[in-house]
Amino acid sequence: GYLPYDKIREINNMLEKFPAYKSNYTDSVYNSLLGEANFLRAFYYLGMVKRYGGVPIIDSVQSPTADSATLAVPRATESDCYTFIQSDLQFAMDNMGASSELGRANKFVAAALMSRAMLYAATIAKYGSYTTSSPDPAAQKGYVGIPASEAQSFFTAAYNAADFFDTQNSPYELVGENIDASAKEQNYVDLFLNDNSKENIFIRQYSTASN
Repeated sequence: GYLPYDKIREINNMLEKFPAYKSNYTDSVYNSLLGEANFLRAFYYLGMVKRYGGVPIIDSVQSPTADSATLAVPRATESDCYTFIQSDLQFAMDNMGASSELGRANKFVAAALMSRAMLYAATIAKYGSYTTSSPDPAAQKGYVGIPASEAQSFFTAAYNAADFFDTQNSPYELVGENIDASAKEQNYVDLFLNDNSKENIFIRQYSTASN
């Protein structure tokens, strides 16, 4: 039941209309907001492709009065979905700032999601031959499964995104200042309870009031 196309429509609408308001922002804020929008679209698409394989890629606002053939966007291949996610996250990495308020993404959060997503794609390609060789129509059309020949490029993208943390001076790190056993135990506790822990790359916040 995870089909957040309503959220994706809102993002596409923002991406199309936001340039008209560029003069209201500094270049850095404008680019960062565009990057955040691309990050969010990638986040939603990754949630779908993990569950279903290839899904329809909607990258523009659809008109409800368009003809049915235009609105009935077919499923993309699983590979194309991951490539689309890669493009959005690369844009986010290139345009977002290095820091953000709690619960919102920045370029390092985008890099972390990029590394995870590309690793998903690479391992599906390398170890999923049982899927791509299946006679099932969905597998034959590439809706599920990724050709093994694409594994290396996805592995490389995952590695480059992880390396981004070192080359761009990421503020995130494993918390290891304390070496005695009791401190290590506290470090583990803080991972779940301390919002300001340096290990927290991306916190998805919840509000009982909004639920």
